[in-house]
Amino acid sequence: MTRILHVSEVAKAGVGTYLDLIWEVRDARHSHRAVLPSTHPDGMASDMPRITYATAGRGLVCVWQMIRATLAEMRSYKPDIVFLHSSYAMALLPLLWFARVRVVFCAHGWPSDRYEGGWKRRLVGAFERVLPRLADRVLNISDHEHRLAMRRGLAARSVMIESAALAFEVDQTLPDRPGIRLLFVGRFARQKGLDILLRAFAKLQREDITLDLVGGTVAEIMGDVGTALPKGVQCLGWMDRPEVAQQMAKADALIVPSRWEGFGLVIAESMSYGTPALVSNVGAMPDLVSDGETGIVFDLQVAALLACLEGLDKAALGMMRPGCKKVYEARFHPSRFGAELNALFEELTTATAGAEKPA
Repeated sequence: MTRILHVSEVAKAGVGTYLDLIWEVRDARHSHRAVLPSTHPDGMASDMPRITYATAGRGLVCVWQMIRATLAEMRSYKPDIVFLHSSYAMALLPLLWFARVRVVFCAHGWPSDRYEGGWKRRLVGAFERVLPRLADRVLNISDHEHRLAMRRGLAARSVMIESAALAFEVDQTLPDRPGIRLLFVGRFARQKGLDILLRAFAKLQREDITLDLVGGTVAEIMGDVGTALPKGVQCLGWMDRPEVAQQMAKADALIVPSRWEGFGLVIAESMSYGTPALVSNVGAMPDLVSDGETGIVFDLQVAALLACLEGLDKAALGMMRPGCKKVYEARFHPSRFGAELNALFEELTTATAGAEKPA
């Protein structure tokens, strides 16, 4: 039995869903356990065994508590592979260098990718070029992430296993309605570009297009849009994953105006229900959508997004739905992901523990 220990300073959003995916496709020959912060108790939906550490949030204290909890769990669990998730987990790489254990690091979005320039990008980029060299494998979740790893000189260690999406059993009958219903799903944070979307929607002249927001409360976005949501926009608040899946299945299109994304999980999820995605031309997202076939790609600016909205055609969106399902089955299905990931685990465990890291 190969013992795999997952470690992260965050257990919600993309990382939590990714761990759920790993648990769903696990091989009977592998045992999984996770070290996660106690502040994200509901970040994972699966019952993967986990050990939590107390922390008030991300930062140096969080890193220290994560390191302590990981080293303690390694002594008792004795993992064959330590799988580090997200940027702060890079702090463990120097400590694991001499351990008789294989190490996989996944950035889940290279941190420097979110900076347009300046000293922060250079500083974070320096860490990204040096620390991942201490891992046996750098796992990239998209072609975009893989290309960034190549630029950082990590070719010898990098492997690209494109992420996938779990689908729920939901009613996929599209309601008979005259207008176009768009759906936004995500945290109401700057990364997700909701402010850009709402500014474009406020200028929209078409009354047949509506927008539903899932992922937060109205109070969380008032700082960006003023005192009221634009006409035709409503906030549905937080929902669990099956409820979000039902919303996706009933939408004419998903809209993802993010400023950066290492993958774009909601895009793959929406395709599983046949729902095309309107995405900004940044990060991994343009690689996930075939423009005009499974969605639309727009420039990340208010004017370009407004033009995209003004030009939407309900019939054209409907014709994309069969293609979206085909792409999901061929590219984003968990079975493909599971086969590739479990093959990586087998490759690592057949090598002699403690052998020299690749150059």
